[in-house]
Amino acid sequence: MSKEMKYSPISLLLLLTALLLVACSDDTEQDKRRTVTIKAQACSSSYYEEWPVGSYTRGDWTPPKTPVENVDYSLFSELFQQQNSLVNKTIDAFFTQDGGDYQRGYFSYYQDKWQLISRDMEISGRYYLYGYIPKEDADGAAVGQIASKVYSEGAKLTLTGLNAITPSDVCVVVGAKRGLAEDNDDGLTTGQFSLDLTGEGESYIFLLFDHIYTALRFNFTVDATYDALRTIKLRKLHLTGYQDASETKIKSKYNAVITLEANETKDSPIKSVVFTPDNSSSDIGYVRLYEWDGVVNTETDKTREVILEYGKVTPFLGCFVPGQNTYFKLRSTYDVYDKSGNLIRKDATAENIFDLRNKFSTVTVERGHMYTLSVTVQPTYLYMLSEPDLDNPTVTLE
Repeated sequence: MSKEMKYSPISLLLLLTALLLVACSDDTEQDKRRTVTIKAQACSSSYYEEWPVGSYTRGDWTPPKTPVENVDYSLFSELFQQQNSLVNKTIDAFFTQDGGDYQRGYFSYYQDKWQLISRDMEISGRYYLYGYIPKEDADGAAVGQIASKVYSEGAKLTLTGLNAITPSDVCVVVGAKRGLAEDNDDGLTTGQFSLDLTGEGESYIFLLFDHIYTALRFNFTVDATYDALRTIKLRKLHLTGYQDASETKIKSKYNAVITLEANETKDSPIKSVVFTPDNSSSDIGYVRLYEWDGVVNTETDKTREVILEYGKVTPFLGCFVPGQNTYFKLRSTYDVYDKSGNLIRKDATAENIFDLRNKFSTVTVERGHMYTLSVTVQPTYLYMLSEPDLDNPTVTLE
């Protein structure tokens, strides 16, 4: 049976944001604009897991718990380090005000923080912040008021040209609050979006995100016998999706309309997420989830290759538009070495087609759900009884 588990990988994304206000040199009383620098640190909380996996750690700052699941948050930088799916990506933020006005800003990842730097923003007054991450996964975005409502009551966020399959966890803002200090969010909860900015001194803004995609996690490991004989280095991981068992392609792009309603009950403000295919887009091909480029690989070690090992799980993430399909094909590319470090086989490729409905007793394919599959690399010769096949590995999904 499917369970709702409390686990950390990239679900609700919490950002601790320090807002620094620096006066322009030609400032006057009438000129309320400043150079605005915003620095952010990412944290995350639970997906709806299909089975329990592992433990997680937290940073020095203790973020709030989710109102319903009562789950601790974790630093995003500690999760899925093989992919860095949101690292070096951009937060697209709309600073709205009642009356229909808004300003738009982009948080770029720089020096281990997300930062927004602008000399064109009005920084004094009350704002209602709406937005999403990563900007790079959408061709365009717009914010608007819900019919007969003002921005203090909610907003409608429209994202166009979203990737149908992506290594990124696409999230939207579900809470915003000005904190009392760098380590005090002043009771941040979901459903609140208001920010009171004075335009003077130092402020601290906290943002809470929730995801709008469904996720697949592939936990890679190596068969014990194979690991004793060979070293397997994963070079590439690609994923594609189908409508049915006949491998009918889906569209590569989708549009989404997210309706958010503010509340004081700590409930999720997401009232609906409606996806529609972009029929002008091409059919989807293989989407790269991971590729080692010989330079950047992980946050902690930017030159380390992914070496798969027996007894150690190496996770990879792939997200997809919810409710569209359950059929997928995973293509894995490896280099095979002997235990002396000699390259025996380069770019060995294995493909696995699977239907989530055959892997899990319950499949909802809803946003915020994650389906975990165990992936084991093993030698073909165990099945073929042919010694040369030792260097042409196969992959099994569980």
